Amino acid sequence: MAAGDVINVTMNGVQTFVPAAGVEIIILQQFAENSNFAGGIYDGTDYATNYSATSGNNTTPWQGNRLGITNTLYYQSNSTATSKGFSGIQIK
Repeated sequence: MAAGDVINVTMNGVQTFVPAAGVEIIILQQFAENSNFAGGIYDGTDYATNYSATSGNNTTPWQGNRLGITNTLYYQSNSTATSKGFSGIQIK
């Protein structure tokens, strides 16, 4: 992967996405379908929820504040929901 590449990640269950060392990604959209879901930034100890969806069909992407993730501040889905994830752009 290189700067400018589009990143699309689909997750099932509680999962973490950690970019390789030196890689930075800006998350533009997060999504969840038919479930309770929370996603945000995690550093291995502390978790900050940035997106939350309640039960029902939540396929419309969340759009608002962008998330920057790195190898030390990475993305985690904090629920057992299926069909969730994010889209973004690699910037470094």
